[in-house]
Amino acid sequence: PKLKSCKTFSTWDLRRGSHYEVTYEIGGSQRELTVEVMQYERPRRLRNMYCEKHMTKAVSWQCKMFEDLTLTAQGEGTLLKQDITIEHSGIPPAWRWLIWFIFHFGKPTGPRYLDNLKKLVEKAPG
Repeated sequence: PKLKSCKTFSTWDLRRGSHYEVTYEIGGSQRELTVEVMQYERPRRLRNMYCEKHMTKAVSWQCKMFEDLTLTAQGEGTLLKQDITIEHSGIPPAWRWLIWFIFHFGKPTGPRYLDNLKKLVEKAPG
């Protein structure tokens, strides 16, 4: 997915319970997701929960994805590890297997998600 936009509801003072919205482009269509910060241990770990923006409460429990970003010291730099859990995303198991296969054996066709994140972070003031 290609990150198209990110909108916060307040300041970027992240903490557990903070919410923001992201828009991704996937296969030519755009998906809007609401993101809730589930865990935040600055500067080591951030856990986000993504849910379809227009999902009803009755089915939202089955349409969640979790993202864990973990920072660890590595030599003279920092290693950023991203783990995404999609078991409750509403994506059928066969498609999840295909996604896993592509992520493990496919080759990127453009800038990687974390490369874009790195550029945004390096441009940020402060």
